[in-house]
Formats: sequence, structure tokens, C-alpha cells
Amino acid sequence: MSFTIETRNQAYLIFNAVSDTGTKFAVELAALGVDEVVGRALAMEWASAKYHAPITMGQRGLMLPQGSNARSAMNRVIGFIWPSESATPKKKAKRSKVDPIEALIKKINALTPAQRRRIRAAI
Repeated sequence: MSFTIETRNQAYLIFNAVSDTGTKFAVELAALGVDEVVGRALAMEWASAKYHAPITMGQRGLMLPQGSNARSAMNRVIGFIWPSESATPKKKAKRSKVDPIEALIKKINALTPAQRRRIRAAI
């Protein structure tokens, strides 16, 4: 896509204003003594009140209903003010140190003679 220089510059001004606004909010909240953890709790209360959604106790603590407008609003606010807080680190998949061939041989050796006869008959 091609944009005019004027359109691109205006878009950049908007992006800068949004970026600066998020930082401004974080600084203002820090002046009130609100950090990311407290801010998350307050954002949850705010979203619950605004969207009339219940705060429930989940396996990992307090939460808003999944897929609800309240939860989406809370995540948007947190992601806007504290972007690093909302970013979830991706977990690396752990490789199995067991060789798949060795595991198969071990399973075959564990078969009873009757199970082996059934397998041979099926082949």
C-alpha cells in the first residue's frame, strides 16, 4: 500500500500521542502509588462495575468471566498502560530426552506372549 507523506505523518503523530498517553497514565498512577499488580486489581474492579460482570475465584486467583466484555476492557486498559505487564512470555516446548525408537522397543518387549501372537496374527 502506498500512502502520501502527509497521511503517513498524521498517522505517526497519532501513534506518538497514543504512546505518550499510555506512558503519562503509568506515571500518574505511579505517583498515586499504583503499580502493575495493584493496577490489575483496580482495573478488574473497574471493569466489573462498568460491565456488571462478577469477579470470581479461579484456580489462579480472582478473575472476570472468560470472553466477557469486562475482561476484554480490563486487558485493553492494562495493555495500554503497562504493555510489559500484559505481554505473556511464550513457553518453550521441552524436548523429550527419550529416543522414540528406544521407547517403542521397550513397549514391544513389555508385551505378553499372548499380545505378541495377536499382533502377528493381525499382520
